[in-house]
Amino acid sequence: ILYIFFLMIRRPPRSTLFPYRRSSDLMVLTGLRGVGKTVLLDTFKPLAIKNNWLWVGTDLSETTSLTEENMAIRLMTDLSVVTSSLIYDVVEQTHFGFAREAKAVPRTLNFDRLVEVYKSTPGLVSDKIKHVLELVWQCLQRSGHTRGLVFAYDEIGRASCRERV
Repeated sequence: ILYIFFLMIRRPPRSTLFPYRRSSDLMVLTGLRGVGKTVLLDTFKPLAIKNNWLWVGTDLSETTSLTEENMAIRLMTDLSVVTSSLIYDVVEQTHFGFAREAKAVPRTLNFDRLVEVYKSTPGLVSDKIKHVLELVWQCLQRSGHTRGLVFAYDEIGRASCRERV
């Protein structure tokens, strides 16, 4: 698995020889208790960050109730930490008075904006979070400062099992 991770973070950009590549790669790490999944995940984080990947995630073992809605809020909360400096729009703001000076004000992808996009998107929870993630990815691509985004959630199985009990 460590070799697969290195291939993902060291993969060369698209070339004319191989123009088609999956837009996303998914790696699910599972195993019995005590085999080192968390240690391996903790090993991946500095390597990913060093190679210009953004790392989003948390340990869900302490989560009391994990519903689709709560997981979407959790994703946006964690995502906003790395996106709050991304500018997605610039609006012109005018002040009252005789001078009426206009000032360009950047709008960033902070938590409130992510939630606003989520709530204004029609459909199921999956449709809403997909729209949020698409907006984030467009802004990340425009910024050109990152190679990708890693979502790393530890103990998600335990949290979801507790929900069913």
